[in-house]
Amino acid sequence: MSNSIKETFRRNRIKTVDGRGDKYLPDIAKDVRRQMVRAFADFEMPGLALEDTALDEVAVQITELAEDLHNDLGIWRSLENSNREIFGTPLPFFTEPGDSTPELATFDERRIGYFLWNIYPLHFEGLLLSPTHHDLRTLAKALSDFLPGRLAPVPRDSSLAKFLAKPNEFGWEVKRKLIWLGGSSYLFRDMWWDYFRHSGTNRSEDKRIACMDDFLNEECTQWSGLGVIDILAGFLDISEEDRADLRRWHLRHTSLYEVLEAERQGARVERIRARNLISGGDYTVRIQMENCPFVEGFHVFGSLVPWRGEWYWSGNQQAPKTPSAEQIQTLRRTYLQIQSHIAYRYCLPELEKAREITHIQHRNFVEHHGSDFVEFPDGLSMAAAEQARMRRPWETAPKDKVDQALQAAGKETWDTDMQHPPEVLNHTGGIALFSHPEEGIEIAVNFHDMKSGLEKRGAGLTEREMKSLHGLMTDQVLSPAFVRLLVKRHGAESLIAFYHLHRQPPDLALDFLLRRHKGAQFRPRYPSISLVD
Repeated sequence: MSNSIKETFRRNRIKTVDGRGDKYLPDIAKDVRRQMVRAFADFEMPGLALEDTALDEVAVQITELAEDLHNDLGIWRSLENSNREIFGTPLPFFTEPGDSTPELATFDERRIGYFLWNIYPLHFEGLLLSPTHHDLRTLAKALSDFLPGRLAPVPRDSSLAKFLAKPNEFGWEVKRKLIWLGGSSYLFRDMWWDYFRHSGTNRSEDKRIACMDDFLNEECTQWSGLGVIDILAGFLDISEEDRADLRRWHLRHTSLYEVLEAERQGARVERIRARNLISGGDYTVRIQMENCPFVEGFHVFGSLVPWRGEWYWSGNQQAPKTPSAEQIQTLRRTYLQIQSHIAYRYCLPELEKAREITHIQHRNFVEHHGSDFVEFPDGLSMAAAEQARMRRPWETAPKDKVDQALQAAGKETWDTDMQHPPEVLNHTGGIALFSHPEEGIEIAVNFHDMKSGLEKRGAGLTEREMKSLHGLMTDQVLSPAFVRLLVKRHGAESLIAFYHLHRQPPDLALDFLLRRHKGAQFRPRYPSISLVD
């Protein structure tokens, strides 16, 4: 048996829990590997046959998927249910839209095919496969035919089932399951390691924990843009209120806190009351720790997430020296100006103010340009037009109102300079601006290629146009609203063709691409402007 297969199972199982079915899995994975090698012989594109290391990993993942389906662990069921809620079908492009309850066998070929279609590109950089690709379907059918008989004698007694069924009373009990699901499960572990490699994070323990916490709570993955918290919330045996709590973990309250009070039972601290020194809000934080360092007057920089009416630490915590009032005020200004996307999670009055300003700026944009969308040939003409827009309210407002505003701000003249990076100012490939009424102004560069690519309706795309269309989907600054506006004007055929979805229902294809590549934009969003305190 491959040592790689043995090691993969050893590394990703829950070592403190035993299941009678676990011992069968390595042998099943070895047989899955053999079935895959046989199927490779029938590939039309031999280059899609996996190399040994990748083959071992995918064979183990297929086996773990089979274990999930055989024991109804809930992981795959959560993915299908989420897809059904979003797209109206559990397996987009593999099951028909509108049929919310298609008849699926346990090891259905469509389930195996959907898994392979999503996981295969992780082993071939830049690979884009059609969901109907011959080789994909060949491999899915071979595995679907093989798995029912191979899993039939395996006891429905999995260590993972026992682990995932443990209580969820405290936040740290849920966090243990989240860590396993994101870092060790067949659904996410390859994506976690890919995220870790691309983060540029060194391998120190603190950096690794911080990176893992980011992935678990915030990353939206290629599984329809769903995050680890979304899948976990979908299958844990918890209330709808708890599910909503868990899905809010992507909005971690990262701040500097001062411990105001510690609730003790003997030598153990049960809870603390901590004040967010950026927002001024108080939090009840569950601790349950012997010799707890979080005592009255202690300062800690960290992130909090909610669970059942209390808050829990998430990721690393740091203990800075007691800050002065001036240092606290500087931190507050820094967060509101530079980290506003975090500050707005808990600085609610400032958030409302930012939203009001964004709405005003949106109206100003539309009145000045005549539309919420405008194109420019280059960065300099864009900057000049925006400079004129920013000056206009001060040039047209009554002089007494301008003087009053300047006096309140302590200024003699109003600075309307807009700062753009050199690569935007010097850009000559076309620039488009879109004013989102809730989030602010979005800037798309290389717009000439983007527009010409869309206008070709999927035929004769150049390399530059394809790169620009891929950038349109993957650029996290550009919202789904911006993409839909361009599609309304120029059509979606080129986008859909580039991603090999031209045989699929167009509306579903576009919805799927937006969710997969811009998943974070379907979560709560905040204005892009920052406030000066």
